[in-house]
Amino acid sequence: MTAERIHSNELDVRFRVAQVMRQSDEVVHLDHTLDEAAGRMRRHALTLLPVVDGDELVGVLSADSIANVELGSSKLPLTVSDRMARDFAFCYDHDDVSTAKALMEEGELDNLIVVDIEGQPVGVVSAGDVAGMVADKAALGRLRRTGSAGRAKGNPPGAPGNYEMKPKLKR
Repeated sequence: MTAERIHSNELDVRFRVAQVMRQSDEVVHLDHTLDEAAGRMRRHALTLLPVVDGDELVGVLSADSIANVELGSSKLPLTVSDRMARDFAFCYDHDDVSTAKALMEEGELDNLIVVDIEGQPVGVVSAGDVAGMVADKAALGRLRRTGSAGRAKGNPPGAPGNYEMKPKLKR
């Protein structure tokens, strides 16, 4: 994983949602049947799909929202618009991971739809993705730049990628 280094007196590492999200351009439309949506979820191993009306993001459909529906058994098939959530949280791909974490905690959510600057869905970020990055950020805070042994072959001292982990010892 890459980290963007912000110039300051201390190491300040910020992870963007785009670095940890699962990229997916899968969407469902309001008029798709729940059978179609469930098939897409299964094929792409997704638990949350953005719902669009034309080019506009209008809701989300979760696996939980269709879990108790007997798919394919109705004479008039249920559509995505029958089960989707119209109130939903999302984050931008350029947001800090901490923003996504705060949104998930506030809404008690496991996943967020990720949109680009134009509001188009580009993926999903999960609580597990975010939790992993918080741990990685703490570890990166302990890294020290070094020009000693362990740097990549051919890289001069001080070049990017020349890091050495200094573990904290419990006493």
